Amino acid sequence: MADRLFGTSGVRRKVKDISREFVADLAMALGTCSQDEFIAIGMDCRESSPQLKDQFIMGLKATGKNAVDLGLVPTPTVAMASEEYGTSVVVTASHNPPQYNGFKFWSGGRAYSPDPERCLESAFRLREFKRVEISETKTEVVDYLGKHMERILKKVGLVGSEVKILVDCANGAGSVITPPLLEEMGCQVKALNTETNGLFPHGLEPTEENLKETCSIVRESGVDVAVAHDGLHTRLREKQGCYHSRCLHEGRGGLRGGHQDTSR
Repeated sequence: MADRLFGTSGVRRKVKDISREFVADLAMALGTCSQDEFIAIGMDCRESSPQLKDQFIMGLKATGKNAVDLGLVPTPTVAMASEEYGTSVVVTASHNPPQYNGFKFWSGGRAYSPDPERCLESAFRLREFKRVEISETKTEVVDYLGKHMERILKKVGLVGSEVKILVDCANGAGSVITPPLLEEMGCQVKALNTETNGLFPHGLEPTEENLKETCSIVRESGVDVAVAHDGLHTRLREKQGCYHSRCLHEGRGGLRGGHQDTSR
């Protein structure tokens, strides 16, 4: 019996084991199962993500689907796009090490449930795909990041007074949204590790052990609030989800870390 295609959070493999044929078949399986005319796809900042995204788009278009290219965006932005387009995909391996990558699927603002996973896996195994001429389809490049920021600003609004905040983005996808969003809200922002180069300076998890250097900078900077993202910004959901970050703050015992749940 073949290994199950889906894991606990999408499809993940070591990059060396993700062939062009594997990506094409996975994309064509999605294109065959989805009833949506447009399918949105974004990616994280892993080195292999741009190539995998482009290969996936080609597979989608081979089944007659139009692709909406979101580019480099946080996973919550991809989830939001599925509310408009019906189906979306993000190229990411979540918290797996950099030598991994994969694909996570969304429908109507929610991660795929077992039923659509089974449909996709069946089409993938049987290789029973719809096929059309790619020339009949199109790819649209859409700035969904801007739409996501607008939604958050509309819900949250501006801060009452200028707050000094330090954000450690871990060179992850949060680099493209959190600093500019906080600035739009009226905060004075000091941003660390915002190079989206696929190199995560202190690992993929914002643990106290990994954040020792960041904690030192917080003590010296005099900020009011400090937040450290995970490397992939997968723990921020603007709607129906959870923002699960490591918040650093001064208490009686000195600098402390705590997980902050901002689901709403």
